[in-house]
Amino acid sequence: MRLQNKNIMATTAACRRLDSYNHLKELYDKVDEDGKNLTFLCKLCPPAFKKKIRTSVTSTANLKRHIELKHPASLSRYVQANKKSKDSQDRSSTSTQIPLTAYSGSFFISQPQLDHLVVQYIVGDLQPLSKVESPAFINLIKGLQPSKTVVSVIKLIK
Repeated sequence: MRLQNKNIMATTAACRRLDSYNHLKELYDKVDEDGKNLTFLCKLCPPAFKKKIRTSVTSTANLKRHIELKHPASLSRYVQANKKSKDSQDRSSTSTQIPLTAYSGSFFISQPQLDHLVVQYIVGDLQPLSKVESPAFINLIKGLQPSKTVVSVIKLIK
């Protein structure tokens, strides 16, 4: 299930990344994509000098730099388009965190259930066994389940 969730998150991130350049269509045409980089054709450059700009899929810095250097009069259009895109992404983004208010009220689990969850965390995230001896980890468990104890390293090894 963990792998399935990672695949879903990766697919969602890829879709967001590909759509994230739609707001720049009035300034650029996307002409190529090779995984980590995208190539755009500037619509503002004269036809004889159609300039291709490569940029990372995670950044628009090269696109902005081209506008700043070659088309400074159009910089405000670029900034406005970018601002609109960020505003709409902020409104449409969904959090993967469950709000704590979803667990209002008391929620108790048994000691064996807690031990099992700790083992799943240690194994699933490839944490060192010594993590259970960390004061911060112990405080987390005590804060969530004050009546429970944290499983010992010796018990984890068994």
